[in-house]
Parts: sequence; structure tokens; C-alpha cells
Amino acid sequence: MATLQKISQLMNLLRQARNGCSTYCLTYSSRVEASIHELEASVQELEAKKKELEALTVSHSKLQRALERLHDDPGNDGVVFTFATEGDESVQTTVTCSRQAMRHWSPPFDALIRHGNSMAGDFPSQVQVEDVKPIVFKQALHFQCSGCFQSEWIAGAEQHGHALLQFADRYDLQDLKDQYIANAWEKVPLCLQAVSWHLNLAFAANHIAHKERCVLMLAKAMDTPSGKDQFVKLGVEAAAAVLSHDQLMLAGGREKEVMASCRLWAFHHEDRLSQGKRLLDSVRFCLFGAQELLDLQEEVETSDSWNTLRPALTAAIRLGLSEKLRSDSPARARKRSSTVLPNEGPLLKALRKTVSIFQMDTQGGSAASA
Repeated sequence: MATLQKISQLMNLLRQARNGCSTYCLTYSSRVEASIHELEASVQELEAKKKELEALTVSHSKLQRALERLHDDPGNDGVVFTFATEGDESVQTTVTCSRQAMRHWSPPFDALIRHGNSMAGDFPSQVQVEDVKPIVFKQALHFQCSGCFQSEWIAGAEQHGHALLQFADRYDLQDLKDQYIANAWEKVPLCLQAVSWHLNLAFAANHIAHKERCVLMLAKAMDTPSGKDQFVKLGVEAAAAVLSHDQLMLAGGREKEVMASCRLWAFHHEDRLSQGKRLLDSVRFCLFGAQELLDLQEEVETSDSWNTLRPALTAAIRLGLSEKLRSDSPARARKRSSTVLPNEGPLLKALRKTVSIFQMDTQGGSAASA
């Protein structure tokens, strides 16, 4: 009897399991069927979009060919752009284009077509293009006709010049600028080891957002060897932007490290000393310690390395010391986030007293002479 009860219980359990499996299979089958319908609808939608894209591609190709033919054979609408050949300015390279098509490139190009190399407004048939190589002009022409940016136009991190980008910025070819920068980011991802390349690129394009992003990244790494290695690769304006930043990281929090960075940048290439004055504007001399200023002044007076910058640097040091000695010194207001002001109260007090005595003696001497 007990055995029959057990068998009966097992049969009930099997029936329940079977019913459960059937319900599960039916539910699962319904879900699978619904998913299949969704996939079929998505496929149909993609096929429709594919046909639209193919039609747009055909139209784009037709438009590109039409523009290219217009430039190849402009007839009476042609304007000849001339370029001096590198190494021999007497030899001219020419590119003929459609005047009406190019007037729509941008307002600066419209003005160039209208006025040429004068301000006569007589739509000259020939225009001299300065500081641009023919290959760069032809790349811009290809992009304006096709809307396609060729990836080989950017060589990679070893490329130091961005002539096409500068050309696009000069003549306000915004789409070309955007495509150039987008391809540059893809080819050379932004990281500390490539930040100098990106910062020089941003300054070439006058791309404000990318400038700020790169300047902040490098400013926060200026207390590291990698940061300094990248810093010396910058152009003067990019270097000045980094040293001027409030988030600039300073070893030990001392402003004299900014002067050390100026020295590092200026002495990296022989031709940089003449540009060094631009970097001095980024140094906050009032944040130096008084003794640091006196030591720097002695170095400037005795080292031949500073001959070129001696007058400007001496004046800046004197102004910085004068600001430190004022009762309302601007030092605290000009602090960077990492600045650590030196504790030099007694020294400043002694210096103020010395200056005061010197001024009294000078005024006394002047009164006696009178």
C-alpha cells in the first residue's frame, strides 16, 4: 500500500512537471516568435535605409563629378590661382577653378575671389595665394567637391606641421577643420605621451575646446618627467598657455619651477631665446620667495645665457620684488591651486625697513642738494 502511495505521488509530480514544461515551452515559443517578427521588421527597415543610402551615394557621386567637371572646365567663369614654387619663387604653379563654385566655400573665399590681391572688387582672373603649397590647395579642393577626408592627409604623431588645417582655419572652411580634427583624434589618440602633438594641432586650428582640454592635461602633469618632455615640444603660444594655467602643478608648490620650465623650453632650441619674453609673461614673480628673486637676479646678471632676455627679465624681477614688499601684495590673489607661499615674514620686514631707510636717505640727499 505504501508503495502504491509513493508511486501515486511520483506520478503526480511527473504530471506537474510535464504541465510546467508544456507551459514553459509555449511561453518560450511565443517569445521566440515575437523576437523573430521584430527582427524581420528591423531587417526590412534596414533594407529600406540601405536603398536610401545607396541612392544618396549615387547622388553624391554625381554631384562630386559635376563639381569636378565645373572646376576642370570653368569656361569664362574660371579663376587661376597661382602659387610660388618652393625654392624658386620665379616659377609659378597654377590651379584653375570655377569662380562661382568657390565663392560659396566661405565668406573669406568670397572676398578673395571678389578682390584678389587688391581691394578693387573687380573679380580678377588671377589670384596669388601666399604661404600655401599647391598640394594643400588641391587637398582642400578635393574635400570641398567630395566631402570626403583622406586619412593619408594626416601622417600621424611624426607629423609636426598641419598646413591643410591652418589653410582651413584661415579661410573658415569649418567642415574641413572638423573632419581634420576628428581624423587626427582617431589616428593619434589623446594621452599624455601625445598631448604636445594635440596641443600644437589645437593652436594651428584655433580650436578652443581642444586647447583647453590639452592645456589642462599638460598643466596637471608639469611636475613629472613625461610632462616636461611634452612641454619642450610645444610652440611658444602653447607653452605660454600651459605656464599661465591656474591648475599648473609645481614641484614643492614653488613658483620658481615655472621659471625653470621657461629655461628648459628656451634652451631646448637655439632659436627660442628670442621668443622667451613671451613666456616670462606667464611667470608670477610675486609668488617667488624674496631670496629666490635675489638669487635669480644674480644669475641673470652673471650668466651669458640670459644676454638676450636680461633687460626684460631684470625688469620683471624688480616688479615682482616690489609687489612682494607692498603691504597689499597681490601674491595671495594670484596663487595657483598648487602654490605654497614661503614663510618669510621676518625677511620681508627687514627688506621693507631697508627700502624705507634707503628712500629716506635719497629724499634727504635730494632736499640737501636743493
